[in-house]
Amino acid sequence: MWASDVVMPLREDMTRMLLDLIQRDREHHDLAYTDPIRAVVASLVAVDEFKGRSMLKTYKEIFETPYIQATGENYRLEASKFVNETTCSGYVEKVLNRLNEEDFRARRLCHTSTLDKVKAEIQARMVNDRLAFILQDSRMVIEERRQQDLCNLYAVLRPSSEGINTLRLHFTSFVEEKAREAVGSNYAIEPQDLVENLVKILARFDEMVTQVFSSDPMFRKAVEDAIRIVINQQSGATSFFVSAELIARYCDTLLRKSSKNLTEVEEKLDGAIKVFRFLDDKDVFQRFYSRMMAKRLINKQFISADVETQVVNKLRDACGCDYTGKLMRMQRDINSSQGMMDKFFEKFPLKQFRAKCDVFINILTSGVWPIPTFDIPMKLPVILQPVIDNFNTFYHSEYSGRRLTWIFQLGSVDVRLSFVKRPVMATMNAQQLAICLAFSDTDTVSLSEMKEVTGMADEYLETNVDCLVSAGILRRQESASILSLNMEYAPKKPRIKILAPVTKEQPQQEKEETEKSTGDMRLVFLQATVCRVMKAHLNMNHATLVKAVKEQTQTRFIPNEVMIKKTIDVLLEKEYIRRSLTAQDVYEYIV
Repeated sequence: MWASDVVMPLREDMTRMLLDLIQRDREHHDLAYTDPIRAVVASLVAVDEFKGRSMLKTYKEIFETPYIQATGENYRLEASKFVNETTCSGYVEKVLNRLNEEDFRARRLCHTSTLDKVKAEIQARMVNDRLAFILQDSRMVIEERRQQDLCNLYAVLRPSSEGINTLRLHFTSFVEEKAREAVGSNYAIEPQDLVENLVKILARFDEMVTQVFSSDPMFRKAVEDAIRIVINQQSGATSFFVSAELIARYCDTLLRKSSKNLTEVEEKLDGAIKVFRFLDDKDVFQRFYSRMMAKRLINKQFISADVETQVVNKLRDACGCDYTGKLMRMQRDINSSQGMMDKFFEKFPLKQFRAKCDVFINILTSGVWPIPTFDIPMKLPVILQPVIDNFNTFYHSEYSGRRLTWIFQLGSVDVRLSFVKRPVMATMNAQQLAICLAFSDTDTVSLSEMKEVTGMADEYLETNVDCLVSAGILRRQESASILSLNMEYAPKKPRIKILAPVTKEQPQQEKEETEKSTGDMRLVFLQATVCRVMKAHLNMNHATLVKAVKEQTQTRFIPNEVMIKKTIDVLLEKEYIRRSLTAQDVYEYIV
C-alpha cells in the first residue's frame, strides 16, 4: 500500500522536494532536513526489499538518477563560474572542496551504492570537462615545486586517465630537463660530477614522488625513465659509450687505496650502482670496470678486499652471475696467490735473496684477466733470476701440465736509491729496474750499452728511460745517447712512484679497441641467445623471438631490431635455424 498509495502517485513531487532540500543544503549548509530526507530515501529502499523486486529499482528511478543528474548540472554551472573567477590552482582547490562536501552529503543522505556514482559525476563535470584549463599551468606548478598545489592537482587528476597521463608526461619532461642540466649536453663532465649529480637528482625526485604523488608507481617510473633517457643519450660530439666509462672510472676512483672513509666510500658506491642500473650498455661498463679492477688487484691499490667483493656482489644482483663470473674469478686468483706464495717459501726459503728483498707473485688465470698476453722482450735482472727459476720448478711440481707465461711489465718493484744524500724508496716496473741496475758499477751508460745490457727493443727502452729522466733519477748528457745518474736528485718525499710508460694502451686506442671488441662480443652473445631461445621452443614466429631475445639480453645491453635481424640471418646461413615451410615469419630450430 505504501508504494501504490503514497510513493507512486507522489513520485514527481517527492523527487522535486528531495532535490530542492538537497540544493538548499548545498547553498546554505542547512542540516535541518537531514532526517526527513534520510527517512524518505530509506523508505524507497525498503519498498523494493519488501516487494522482492530487483535491487533498489524504485530508489534509483525516483531518487538516485534525478539526484545524480541534478548534481552534475549544479557542478557544471559552478565549474563555468569558477573558471572565470579564479586561477588554475584556486580552481583545483575548489574542486577538492566540492568533492569532499558532496561526499559527506551523500554519506548522510544516500544509499551507499550511490557514493561512487556521485563522485564520478562531479569528476566528469568539474575535471574531465575542464582538463585543458586545469593542466595549462601544471608544468609551472612542477617547476616552481609548489608542493601543496601539486598534491591537489594529483588528487584531482588521479581518477582521470587522460589527465594523470598528461601530468606524468610533464613531470617526466621536467625531471629529464634537470638531469640534462646536471650532466651537460656533451658529457664534458668529470666522472664524480656525473654520478653524484644524477644520484642527487634521483634522491630529490624520489622524495617528491613519495611526498606529493603518494609513492605512485607510475610517477616513480617516470623518474626512472627520465634518468634512463639522459644517461643513455648519444651526443654528436661524443658518440661512444661515455656514461659506461665515466661510471666505471668513478667506481675505480672510490675503490683505489686512499685515506677516504670506508663508510662514505660504501655510500657513494651504492649511489653509483643505482645509476648503473639505468645504463643500457652494461656490457661496456663491464669491460672498462674489469680492466680497472685488474690494475687495482695486480698493483694492490684497492682500498679494501671486502668493499671490492661488495661491489661485485651488487653487480651480480643487478645483472646475474654470468655478468660477474670473471670478476669473481679475478678475486679468487688474488686470494689463492697468497696461499701459493706461502707454500713456495716453505719449499724454497731463499734466505739469502729474501734478506735483500721480498717478493710476491700473482698467479692469474689465462682468459679471465683483461690484460695483454705478451711480455716485453728483455733480459731479466740477474738478481731476480733465482726466484723465477725456483718458482717455475715449484709450480710445475704442484700442477703438472700447466704452463706459466711471465708478464713482467705488469709487475712492480720497490728499489732503494742509495746514491742520493737521503735514501729514497722508488716504485718502478721491471724494465726500469733493469735500466737502473745498469748503473751499479758506473755513473754513465750509453743507450747502445743499455740496449745490450737490458735486451729491450728501442721503442720500450726509450719510453722507460724517458720516465726515469722525467722523474729526475737519470739525466741525459749533451749527447742524448749518454745517460748518467742525477747525483743532485733530492725528492721531497721519502717514497716516490715512477710512472709506467704509455705505449700499447693510449686512451683513444683503448676506447677504439673497446668499441670494436664490444661490437664483436655483442654479435656472438646475440647468436648464442637466439640459439638458446630457439632450442628451448623449437619454433617461434619473428615477433615473439625478437621479444624473447630482448628480454634475455637486457641485463647486458639493449639490442635494436636491426641487430637481431642480422643475427637471425647469420644463423639461417649457418643452418642453426631455418624458415618454416608453412609460414615465412616462423623459424624452426634444426636439431
